[in-house]
Amino acid sequence: MSKKWLAILVFTLKTTQAFSSPRQLKCLDVFLQAENVRVKIEMPTNGAVLVNGVAVTGDFVFPLDFVIKNLGLVGIEDLNAYQGRSIISLGEGTSGLLPYLLNKGISARGIDLWYHAEGIPNNLIGNIMRSYGDLYGERLIQADARRTLLEDASVDVVLSHMLVNNVNLVRRKSILREVVRILKPGGEARIFGFDEEETLSIAHFLEMQFADRIRFAFQTISYSVTFRGRTHSGDMNLLILQKN
Repeated sequence: MSKKWLAILVFTLKTTQAFSSPRQLKCLDVFLQAENVRVKIEMPTNGAVLVNGVAVTGDFVFPLDFVIKNLGLVGIEDLNAYQGRSIISLGEGTSGLLPYLLNKGISARGIDLWYHAEGIPNNLIGNIMRSYGDLYGERLIQADARRTLLEDASVDVVLSHMLVNNVNLVRRKSILREVVRILKPGGEARIFGFDEEETLSIAHFLEMQFADRIRFAFQTISYSVTFRGRTHSGDMNLLILQKN
């Protein structure tokens, strides 16, 4: 099968995902080679996949244009600014963001905990994950967002959509520390998924933790997106962070 048709298959499979359920889980423990990080893959009988207790698949798929809008990547000028720079999509999963950037000639890589892991289930969702890995494997880094194993000051741009809203405040802070660590001076991060209450806490944390090492601002994004007859709507905040 050609890569073009495999990409179409991945997209088709992504739009037919099943609901997640905590019942009747089959569990596999997988160890990452780097720093012996444990990855626990759980497979509900309905076909969804959880990694370390977090759903990496689900019944709602965010369209690519929705992701681009929320990250503020709406103009050709934004994309031109990313040419020739080191780009990381953090918590990429099987998103369309990485393929989109690569198609624009931008040298991007994705990071997620389950990449290259053994034990991905042989079911509909597992096939999506494996197909994505086959297509973009050399661009996928297996790591925890809180400890990417990338070198200090080695990345120009970090993009992350709907990752921080899936973890608790302690983990959010760890992720932000890691983002600041790997960013080059002058580098930028765009992280979408903070609600208003979290924004106040995160702003205080950034001010106290990094002082004059960074500049940052939040933008409130009002959104409404419908998939398979279900609508998600509300307000969330985009963090735009620059390292001095």
